[in-house]
Amino acid sequence: MNAARTLLAVLVLGLLCAQAALAQVNPFGDSLDLKDSDVAMLQAAASALFRNDKAQIGQTESWSNPKTGNSGAVSLLELFEHAGMPCKRLQHSIKQKGYADLRIYQFARCRTADGSWKLL
Repeated sequence: MNAARTLLAVLVLGLLCAQAALAQVNPFGDSLDLKDSDVAMLQAAASALFRNDKAQIGQTESWSNPKTGNSGAVSLLELFEHAGMPCKRLQHSIKQKGYADLRIYQFARCRTADGSWKLL
């Protein structure tokens, strides 16, 4: 369980980075062989759901990188409130070229008063 929490923390840290910084940060560490361009596409898909105040549960943003053969989807699983902040739980489904299984990651973030999203 600690390894899963660590992975989620790393994921969120990477997603909080600016688009330019994402080119140098792989939020999945060594657990996934994602290129910088994959991470940027994944982050853009997640960001679209976080920025959209009208996003509905089940809404999905897909990404596909023809250069690496990797692809995935980010889905909104839950809308909720925590400590007076609006929150969203997202699921990342990642398909890596050369691997049969999907990798699934979930995490929740809440929007703070300054508009930024922080890990719950």
